[in-house]
Amino acid sequence: MRFSLPRLILPLLAGALSLVSTPTEACSIPVFRYALERFQADPYRAVVFHRGPLTPQEKELADALKALTEGQGAQANAEVEFVDLAAATDAARKPEWTPPEGTALPWLVLTYPDGPLSSPAWAGPFKADALRGLFDSPARREIAARLLKKGESAVFVLLESGQKASPSRRSASRGTIRPRNCSCRCS
Repeated sequence: MRFSLPRLILPLLAGALSLVSTPTEACSIPVFRYALERFQADPYRAVVFHRGPLTPQEKELADALKALTEGQGAQANAEVEFVDLAAATDAARKPEWTPPEGTALPWLVLTYPDGPLSSPAWAGPFKADALRGLFDSPARREIAARLLKKGESAVFVLLESGQKASPSRRSASRGTIRPRNCSCRCS
């Protein structure tokens, strides 16, 4: 029985490498934390539709919207666009979005990242209180502070439906949380 040298070297080399290999340690930064701190979020799209020039109050509001979304102190990840429905250059955009009948302009449409204007995340009048509600709130500031400054991994947000249940229904609904269509008899 004869052994060939190349057939013998490969297993010996593999065995020698396994003896000299060193253990490796996992990274101490979780992947989601690395991504949260280093990856840029896709921006929402905020489109303000108007007809003709903006009034001085609307221009002031437009500047406030740009300050919220542009530059070093930007608080919201949105790209802002103004579309004049009366201008010839913006006439090509009109088929993309047509305001509902009787809509008072200017009108703000906020879409999801890469989403069409026909299915907005939010649409409403271009007013100061609408901007405050969309881009700033105590809850939003608290969530951002917990995730970005305090280093928490997750923040749970409870959204109530606004419908008040009777006390008997509330107490009956407390207890274990089961997945929908659960056929088990867990309690």
